[in-house]
Amino acid sequence: MAQARGLTPLALAALLAGCGIDDASLGDDVRPTDEEMSSTAQGLVSCAPRADTGYSSGRAFSITVVTVDGKPVELDTANAFLVMRDAAARSGVSIAVVSGFRTMAEQQYLYGCYVHQNCNGGNLAARPGYSNHQSGHALDLNTGAPGVSSWLVNHGAAYGFRRTVPSEDWHYEWWGGGPGGGPCGGSVSVSAPPPPRPVARYEVLTGDFNGDGKTDLATVAPNGGGGWHDWIALELSSGSGFFSAAWPAHMPIHMHNVGAEWSYRIVTGDFNGDGKTDLAAVSPSAAGGWADWVSVELSTGSGFLSQEWRAATPTHMRNGGPGADYRVLAGDFNGDGKTDLATITRNGGGGWADWVALELSTGSGFSSTVWSAATPQHMRNGGDAWYWVFAADVNGDKKADLVTVTPNGGGGWADWYAVELSTGAGFQSTVFGSSTPRHMRNGGGLDYRVLAGDFDGDGRTDFATVSVQGGGGWADWYAVDLSRGDHFESTVWGSGTPQHMRNGGGTDYRHLVGDFNGDGKADVATITPSGGGGWAQWSTLDESTGAGFVTRARFGPTPQHMRNGGSGSDYRVLAGDFNGDGKADLASLGRNAGGGWADWLSVDLSAGGDQLSSTVWPAATPRHMRNGEL
Repeated sequence: MAQARGLTPLALAALLAGCGIDDASLGDDVRPTDEEMSSTAQGLVSCAPRADTGYSSGRAFSITVVTVDGKPVELDTANAFLVMRDAAARSGVSIAVVSGFRTMAEQQYLYGCYVHQNCNGGNLAARPGYSNHQSGHALDLNTGAPGVSSWLVNHGAAYGFRRTVPSEDWHYEWWGGGPGGGPCGGSVSVSAPPPPRPVARYEVLTGDFNGDGKTDLATVAPNGGGGWHDWIALELSSGSGFFSAAWPAHMPIHMHNVGAEWSYRIVTGDFNGDGKTDLAAVSPSAAGGWADWVSVELSTGSGFLSQEWRAATPTHMRNGGPGADYRVLAGDFNGDGKTDLATITRNGGGGWADWVALELSTGSGFSSTVWSAATPQHMRNGGDAWYWVFAADVNGDKKADLVTVTPNGGGGWADWYAVELSTGAGFQSTVFGSSTPRHMRNGGGLDYRVLAGDFDGDGRTDFATVSVQGGGGWADWYAVDLSRGDHFESTVWGSGTPQHMRNGGGTDYRHLVGDFNGDGKADVATITPSGGGGWAQWSTLDESTGAGFVTRARFGPTPQHMRNGGSGSDYRVLAGDFNGDGKADLASLGRNAGGGWADWLSVDLSAGGDQLSSTVWPAATPRHMRNGEL
C-alpha cells in the first residue's frame, strides 16, 4: 500500500481505523472495526498541547490538540469529552475515542486512495479540507461496547455531544455546550457557532421538464461529489414509474469551479415560454462570472441547453452586501408567458430599501430593471422579524405579484400583509388588511406555516396558515385569507389536522399544497416521518370546499417507510401530478435513509377522497446522492 509522505505505518493504521467521509450526513465508508467499536480499553490521556492546523469548509484555522486514548483531539472537545466520560464511568459505562482529529496529510492520503482507487479499498473520502474530522470537533466512539450507545443517546446532548450522521451510531460532534470544566484547561466553549458543515447539498425540484403533462423531478448538487459536478439528475415520469437520466449541464460546473461554500438560489420556471420547465440559479456572493449573470438551463425535452444570461441582480446583491437576506422568486411579472425573476431583501444596503430587482425574460436573455416598492421599507420598519415572501397572482390578472407577511414584525405588520401588485411595468404598493398576523401574535411565537394556493377556486391566490402548537383556536383551525383582488377576506376554517399534530407531538410535519381531488381548488396534505399515534399509518388531507376544509385521513405506507428508513433521515416530500390525471400526488425521497430508500421513491397517487394508490417507483437519484456524499 502506498503511504502518504510523513505518515508512519503506525499512524496509517490508526487513521484507517477511523472515518472516511463524515463531513456528509450519509457518513463514512471506512467503518471502525468491530474490535475497536466493542473495546472498553481507554488509552493514554495527555494534556500536553501541540499546535496544528484545522480545516472547515476548506478554510484553515489554528487548532490546539491534546491526546485522548492515544488519539489527537482538539483541546476544548477533549475537555468536554473527558467530563462526559467521567459521568458515564460513574454509571458503569466505559466510553473511549476510536478516532479524532485528522491532519491534512492524512486526509490527502485518504482522498488520493479514493481518486486513484489504489489503496484503502478505494473508499469514498472527503476532499482535503472538507472532512469534519479536520475541524477537530468530530469523534468516533466505541458504541459497540456494553451500554455506550444507549448512554450517549440518553445523556450525550447534556454534555454538548450530538450524533450528526443518522447511519453511524459511533460518530458524535461537539460544537459547544455542556457543564464545562475538564482536566486539560482551556475554555470549554466555542467562540462562534459551528461553521457550515461541508455536507453535499441537494436541491430537489419539481416541474414538467419534458412537456408531457406529468410532473418530473430534477436534482442539482452545488457541491456533490462524483458526476454531480457536470450533470443534473432527472426522474422523468411515465405515469407509472420514473425514467432516470443524467442531463449534462453547466450550472453545477459553474458552482464547483468557484467553490461549494458560496450560496446559490435555484428556481424553476418556463424562462423561454416553450411549455417545458427550465432552471435558473443566481448567487449573491460566488466568484467569477456569477457577479454579472444568472446560470440558466433551458430544457429541450431530452436535455438541457446551458446558457449564462447577463443580469444586474447579482451585482446589486454584492453592492447591498452578500450577507443580506435575499429572496429570489420566480413568476411571470409582466404577463408575457415567460418566467421572470424578482429579488427582494429586508436588510440589503443601498437602493434595496426602496425597490425590488427584476430580471424580465425575453426568452433568450434577461432585461434587468428595478421596480419601486414599499415592502422593503416596511420590513426595515418592522425590525428583525421573520418574513414570508410569495410570488403569487392575488388579483387574477395573470401577472405575478409579491405578497409578504410576518408573525412578529413591528408596526402595522400586526394587521396586514404587504402587497406589491404588478402592472406589468412596475409595482403598485398597497397593504391588504388581515386578522392572521394578530392570530399569530395571540397564539405565541410558535411554529406557523403560511401556505399559498387558490383555496376557493376563483383564479386568485389565497393564503392559509396553520400552527403545530400555537395557543388558542389554532388547535382546531387554519387562518385563511381569501383574496378578493384588492383586499383579503379573513376567516378561519375548521380542521382536524392541528389537533392530530398536537397528538403526534411537536415534530417534523410537511404541508403540501395541491389540488388533490381535481376540483379546481387547492387542498393541503400533511405528512410526517416521525409523528406519534396514527401518523405512522396515514397522512391527512384538508380538502377545500371553497368555504371550508374537510379533513380526511389517507392511509398509506409512506410514513412507515420513513420510520423503517430512520425517522432522523433527510426526507424530501414533493407534490405534483405524477401520473397526469389532473390530481396532485405526493412523491417522497430519502437522501440517506436505510432500506429500499436507496433505490426508489415512495409515491402516493391520489385516487379521490381519502383513497391513495401507493407504490414505490425505482429511481437512480437516491443512489446518486449517496455516491455524491463527500
